[in-house]
Amino acid sequence: MYHGKLGMKDYFREKYLIRDNPFSIAPSPREIFWADRKKVFEEIKNAIETSISTSPSRIIVNWGLWGGGKTHAMVYFTSDVFKEEIRKIYGPEIDFIQVGLRLPRPTETGKIADLLYYEIINAITPEVIRQAVTRINKYIQEKENVDAFKAAEKLRAYFSTLTKRREYANVLTRLIQGIRPSERKFIYREKLSPKEIRDLGLTREIESISDMLDFLGLVTDVLTQPFEDLPEMMSELFIWIDENEAIRDLSARDVFIYRSFLRDLIDYIPREVTVFLNFSLSVGEDYSTIEAQLGDAVISRVDRDIYFDVMKTLGECLEYVRGLMEHVRIGKVDDPYHPFTEDAVKYMISQQIEKGTLPRDLNRIFGRALEIGYLKGAKRIDEKFIIDNRELIFSKTYLSQSVKS
Repeated sequence: MYHGKLGMKDYFREKYLIRDNPFSIAPSPREIFWADRKKVFEEIKNAIETSISTSPSRIIVNWGLWGGGKTHAMVYFTSDVFKEEIRKIYGPEIDFIQVGLRLPRPTETGKIADLLYYEIINAITPEVIRQAVTRINKYIQEKENVDAFKAAEKLRAYFSTLTKRREYANVLTRLIQGIRPSERKFIYREKLSPKEIRDLGLTREIESISDMLDFLGLVTDVLTQPFEDLPEMMSELFIWIDENEAIRDLSARDVFIYRSFLRDLIDYIPREVTVFLNFSLSVGEDYSTIEAQLGDAVISRVDRDIYFDVMKTLGECLEYVRGLMEHVRIGKVDDPYHPFTEDAVKYMISQQIEKGTLPRDLNRIFGRALEIGYLKGAKRIDEKFIIDNRELIFSKTYLSQSVKS
């Protein structure tokens, strides 16, 4: 008998011809793939391609019941796997920034904007900002045949046209020489000494939400806008924020700040930014719940909403299960559902499908059936096995000891 977690994996490999249980309740960033759900996949992909192809910034709301796949969508569409798929369409030179984060829950009231800024700037990285700066600087020197000093002056003048806080142009221009501690501290909003502030050519650090958005706007323009005949380095900044239903758990002050941040982000950076907001709703709630949580000012800036519907047909559920099994398959099998028989798969789905089912519902019962199959030494999981173990497979929770007894 196989024992422990490694034993289960060995059993899956040898008996079930899969390298792992693919039916996880929460998506893993180490397992990046998309199993069917073609309609919602195409809607998100089309929205992303629209953002890459056009300039206007936009907010997109993804919404639906808990367990509908919104977090998985964020993990997939902010992955390098998806970026490579886009490059197959638009060419290997296409690039964009992907930020995926959960709605911050500040431990100190009024700090949500600070946390959002940090997550975004940390995803962009000072190194990428410097790469964009030195790229433009090199272009100026080569095209105009000028020395480093004159190129830097032109660079500073150009950056000054992109921001209301022109002193930020001084900081970006200094990146030509490298990323020194003071520049890194400024970018990450760490405390600067009075001397460091003077040396950077600043009057103050990044303090207010306006300061944060001013600097993010400058960085976004440097990354995504062409300079004369030099094409842009990046096509878009994509920001995904998951778990927005937790807005109701924030303090009143943080709710106000969060709404202001989203509203002003689009106003300060009107080009090349797309924000996806994921909302999970309970049964009985609808889009009006989202409207109330975001407020009129943010809702008026929402470009579209994408609904993550339940799976309503047997065929849709079968494709979903088959896709997950194929992703972890390590050997040739006659039945694409192996170790499940097709009758077992259809029976399990039939117990869930009456009012529609969610990916998480299927993941729970199929993942549990695989584990019970291992614990009971089943080589195939057929309809009789499912019926005999129905109470364990379809219960909300189960204890491993009850499986063995």
